[in-house]
Amino acid sequence: MEHKYSPAAAKRDARIVRTSELYRAGNSMRDISTQLGIGLGTVFRDLREAHEIWRTRAADERQQWIERELATLDWVEVEATRAWVRSIGKTKTIRTETGTSAQGPIQKTSETTGNLAGDPRFLAEIRGCVADRRKLLGLDEPARTQVQAEYTVTAEILEKRIEAARLRVLAAQGTKITGE
Repeated sequence: MEHKYSPAAAKRDARIVRTSELYRAGNSMRDISTQLGIGLGTVFRDLREAHEIWRTRAADERQQWIERELATLDWVEVEATRAWVRSIGKTKTIRTETGTSAQGPIQKTSETTGNLAGDPRFLAEIRGCVADRRKLLGLDEPARTQVQAEYTVTAEILEKRIEAARLRVLAAQGTKITGE
């Protein structure tokens, strides 16, 4: 069954877009309500939906970025592995020396063979790819950080804070505050 996009839904979506634009421009919810001629509750619901859309979009974009980075790391690791394999093996060196003697020109050929241990720079690149992949996927334990701080609250400061909080509560309740 095909879902039809109604004119009412289009109007609502346009209002959500306009509400979020005003919000991102720094307007308060009350100002947005006044400018658009809608209730404060409607502004709140529109912004809640806009935030959900932003969170979903950000999560999707982050996931796409991670997938691109992982693909790049895979390619680099494969190329580094191929280069490592090419750097391992046997060597064959043929050395030809020419000279002259009383009997005429002399040519002496010698052949030496050896083993190549492989270029360690390629292994370092492979290890770097593995480490980067672990970081992207969050497989490593987070580093622990200890913070030490001293904070002293005197009785006087504490009493002032309690009194300020009490006055805010009374003001919010509409209680008339008289000087003591």
